[in-house]
Order: sequence, then structure tokens, then C-alpha cells
Amino acid sequence: MKIEIYQCDRCKKESKNSNDLELQKLVFGKENHYFRGTEIWPFLPEYRVDWCLNCCKELGMTVAYNPRDRKDDDPKPPNMEDLIRDIVREEIRNQEAK
Repeated sequence: MKIEIYQCDRCKKESKNSNDLELQKLVFGKENHYFRGTEIWPFLPEYRVDWCLNCCKELGMTVAYNPRDRKDDDPKPPNMEDLIRDIVREEIRNQEAK
């Protein structure tokens, strides 16, 4: 019989169900930069950790926005077209006020 136990790498909380902890996969420290075909920093270490949502919130890290998690009463984030319309309307109001 196989039993999987999920654990936060920071606070060490454990659970048999992955949804209880809401583990977030984080990668720290590795970023490859190429300059004319050669790697500038090839020896930076890479750390992969699974932290629970509570640990991420304690450190001020927010989880990426997922539209599936949005509730019906949440306001819809403005798209680019709405932002441009607001800017144009504001400029027209400012010109008319002069």
C-alpha cells in the first residue's frame, strides 16, 4: 500500500490530502543569461521548495491570479481597452474644463 504525505518545506506541516495545505511550488536562484552564445552565470544554485499558502502569505508572497478562483461578486479586473477609454475620457474632461 502506498501512502503519500504532503509536507510544507518551511513550517513542516503535513497532510495526506494535497488540497489541505495548498502547496505552492517555488524556485529560487537560477536564471540563465546568455551573451553571444555563452552562459554568463552558469553556476548559480537552484532551490526548489513546496511551501504552504500560509507560509507564502506570512512572507508577503502573493499567489498568481487564477480566474477560476474568482467569485461572482468579485469585481472583474479592467482590460486594456477599458483603461484606454478611461484615460481618453479623463483627457476630454480636462480639455473641456479649460
